[in-house]
Amino acid sequence: MDHPLVRKWLESLNGMMKDDKTTPPLGEQLTSKMPVEQMFLSGEVPMLNIGAWLLRSSNNFTDYPRDFKIAFAPVPHLQDEPEGFMTRGGIGDYISINAKSKNQAAAWEFLKWYADGGMAPMAAGGRLPASKDADQNAALASMLGDKADTYDKDSLMYVVFDNKTPTFVRSVPQEVMDLRSQEYEKYFLGAQDLDATIAAMVSRHNEFLKKAK
Repeated sequence: MDHPLVRKWLESLNGMMKDDKTTPPLGEQLTSKMPVEQMFLSGEVPMLNIGAWLLRSSNNFTDYPRDFKIAFAPVPHLQDEPEGFMTRGGIGDYISINAKSKNQAAAWEFLKWYADGGMAPMAAGGRLPASKDADQNAALASMLGDKADTYDKDSLMYVVFDNKTPTFVRSVPQEVMDLRSQEYEKYFLGAQDLDATIAAMVSRHNEFLKKAK
């Protein structure tokens, strides 16, 4: 946690909140329980870091009417060199077959059909087919429905289907996530400087690792 890029990440977010005002201060976010999707879709903020599940709201013109087109971009890098860069993502939903099932073969055939295209209608809610054999155009048609002209489709296709940046699925315990947020929230709220924040995160991580052995 004392890697230079962790410092750069924290400094960047803090600067966005306090210097150039490109994101609301954390205190405001916490006290207002800010509905981030609503703020983006109403046009109050110009950019939102979110996953494909945004589509279930952005296609909902009844609750979230808008008169602008949405474009997509990958999460920015903190360094120029692409080596070692990964972003959170991967496959978020899993389906399993019960080991005691009497219909394992049939279940397997169903899952192959489902992964290769049977789940295409689920794309409207941001759940995209994970199979390399899935029909991308069918998924895209389902994803956008009759709102296709309200999206920049080239950028959407790149981010969702063509971006080759490696992804990972976060698997650290919630306790670790909590101790991190407790420390960096102090920094963002002005109660602790950056050096003390990083030192506390390192110390608390190390204590957790000692307990986990």
